[in-house]
Amino acid sequence: MPDLRERAVVEVGRGPIQLCSAANGELIVALASGDTTLTVLDGRTAAVRSTIDVGPSPWNAVAQGSLVYVAMHTAAPAECIDAIQVVDCAAGCIVATIQLLAESRSKIVGAGI
Repeated sequence: MPDLRERAVVEVGRGPIQLCSAANGELIVALASGDTTLTVLDGRTAAVRSTIDVGPSPWNAVAQGSLVYVAMHTAAPAECIDAIQVVDCAAGCIVATIQLLAESRSKIVGAGI
């Protein structure tokens, strides 16, 4: 059974909603839906490695290697981006934006990307 003890408390933006493991556990990604950020943490120490602005209302994320695919979701009349932001957590930046149909309400369910 894995050791599930609390090891650190880290501020990761307004409205944290999700954590996911990236780069084989070397990185932990924290998504904040009340903010525009994704926070990359060191998987061993929980130290903040970088904070990346991904745009309004990140909704869900899934990692493959050091890439994290972030579904963006906002409701009109707010500034809306219907897209998947592809973030390279090792480099600390967005490397691609995959545009989706307007009001498609993107969601990412699994890591079968």
